[in-house]
Amino acid sequence: MTKVYSNETELLKLIYDILKSEQYSKRYIESMRTSDSALTAFMSDAVGELADWMGMKDFAEYYTIDHALYFSEDSVSEGDMPFGTSKVKGTWLKRIRVAFEHENRLDSAGGYQEIAKLMLINADMKVLMGYAEKGANYDEYAKDYQQIFSSAKNQLTPILFIGEYLDGHADAYLITSKGLMKYDWNVNIWGTC
Repeated sequence: MTKVYSNETELLKLIYDILKSEQYSKRYIESMRTSDSALTAFMSDAVGELADWMGMKDFAEYYTIDHALYFSEDSVSEGDMPFGTSKVKGTWLKRIRVAFEHENRLDSAGGYQEIAKLMLINADMKVLMGYAEKGANYDEYAKDYQQIFSSAKNQLTPILFIGEYLDGHADAYLITSKGLMKYDWNVNIWGTC
């Protein structure tokens, strides 16, 4: 059964349906505590599962995007070019439904680079998920990211930012050009940050 989403809240819930599922929850916590490479491998599997749930395909490392999720009709078919001698080899995307970036270390410049990258990418939805030092408060990251985001002159697609803690709970933010919202897991609504 394909699970669908129509906004960032539904996408956030789908991501957590995967991460908290019986299949993934224990492995998720273990990989966070093991190593960056274990966490990256886990997240690659989880994003692949997310794409499957949504009836999409996952192109890992599409150009420099960690994961580009798309439907079959969003890719250019081989030989589907206007010039008789042109041939498309590999996968080229006409549309990215979800651009998903995963950063093991938000504490370095990594998170800031990923926000800047997501601002340049044309996608229906954009996600940055990352991790900071134990006990870090993600509000400060979110406020910094929103300040960078709001400095852009053009209207941008909002970015869903998820800051994870080692115990498996998360802070989630919606970064827009007009402001910053934080998800309240207790009442399932976005509030001001």
